[in-house]
Amino acid sequence: MKYFFIYLFLLFSLISAQSFGQTNKGTIKGKVFDPEYGNIIGANILLLGTNLGAAADSNGSYVIRNVPFGQYAIKCTYIGYPPGFDTINVTNENSEVILDFELTIPKISIVMPDSLQQYHNLISTLDPSEILEINIDSVSKNFDYTYLTITNNTEYPIYLIEDMLCFNTVDEILKESKGEEVSSNIVNLGCDDLGAIELPKLKNLIIIEPFSTKKFPPVRNYKYRMINSPKMTGKFYLSIKYQMRDYKYIPPYTMARSFDDYYAKHKEEIYVLNRATRGIFYSKNSIIVNLTPN
Repeated sequence: MKYFFIYLFLLFSLISAQSFGQTNKGTIKGKVFDPEYGNIIGANILLLGTNLGAAADSNGSYVIRNVPFGQYAIKCTYIGYPPGFDTINVTNENSEVILDFELTIPKISIVMPDSLQQYHNLISTLDPSEILEINIDSVSKNFDYTYLTITNNTEYPIYLIEDMLCFNTVDEILKESKGEEVSSNIVNLGCDDLGAIELPKLKNLIIIEPFSTKKFPPVRNYKYRMINSPKMTGKFYLSIKYQMRDYKYIPPYTMARSFDDYYAKHKEEIYVLNRATRGIFYSKNSIIVNLTPN
């Protein structure tokens, strides 16, 4: 009996020692990359439902340490890319999990016609009224925003860009009761052909499918926010002009050594810009707005 208790004591001690040596935690590591552009520096990796995560270093590598054993959903994000998701299981047998994330920028496909140049040539031959139908739905009570609905009247997808710096894509036009234009809101915040311009991102592109209608993002009205604009009061008729300027060339980016260097830094933006519909389109309707002093 004495030897039996000694055996139990030794067995218990051995199990305790093994348990003490185990941390019940593991490590997740890997790389984040774009197959076309290479390693993605600064991508964020997060174990959903926890506060555990990491950021990719200068080599696109990441390490998440001290991960308790268990099954997790993991998410990888980086600006301009759709997020990557996966599930992993960290166990004693699999305490070091290797997981790479391949992120890609979604490509914008033009179904028809095949040639992008043919597309623009065709669009440019159509009367603006045959391409886009812009309707003003309403304006906010304090005239901060205008809400639009845009219809694509063609059999081809239309590519539009939201209102943004340097492109003057959406202008307000105010007319008085006699139809005379009082002021148009041309906002160009100091961008010129000598300096860098802000190029559109993929997220700024609005695609309207053939023969479909889409709500345009709220258009911010700058009229009361322009430093030198007159303080106008009274009743006016508001109409909208959508215009996308046709840049014959893109000014060199500040500090770029060459166009190749510039193109390498802004390939995505140029890709988007080449697909934006150029031209000037007026809203089909106008609505009455009452401007009051601030």
